[in-house]
Amino acid sequence: MHDVHEAKAVQKKKTNWDSVVIGVVLFLPQLWILPSTIEFQKKSIVTTGEVVRLNAGRFHPEVAFVTRDGEKRSFSGSTAQATEVGDRVEVRYRPANPSDAEMNELFSLWGLHIIWTGVTGAIVILGFLGVAPDSRRRAKND
Repeated sequence: MHDVHEAKAVQKKKTNWDSVVIGVVLFLPQLWILPSTIEFQKKSIVTTGEVVRLNAGRFHPEVAFVTRDGEKRSFSGSTAQATEVGDRVEVRYRPANPSDAEMNELFSLWGLHIIWTGVTGAIVILGFLGVAPDSRRRAKND
């Protein structure tokens, strides 16, 4: 009986290649949109905007700003920091296309990549540690 438990312990430490492959495959699509995020960062400029209303709570403000050409614009933003009407925030926009604007903060610019990399990285790491996606079901059946 003792040998069976040792065999299961050794078996659990084997790499779960299904999880590793799934994690890598799920990671790859974000690489397709990464160049556009980098290009936006390089070709955009920063100005100050003002929260003019809250669209869906304090984390989804409508932000108004004035371009360097004097054109008034607004956009719906998303932020990790709570905002209030009247708050002044940094805005990043492309001079050639001012309707392409974002709040100039880490989550607004890179949030998708951070979350996507974190989730898929966890899947890959758990796969290398030998954790199976259905390990809870197996434990109940043992």
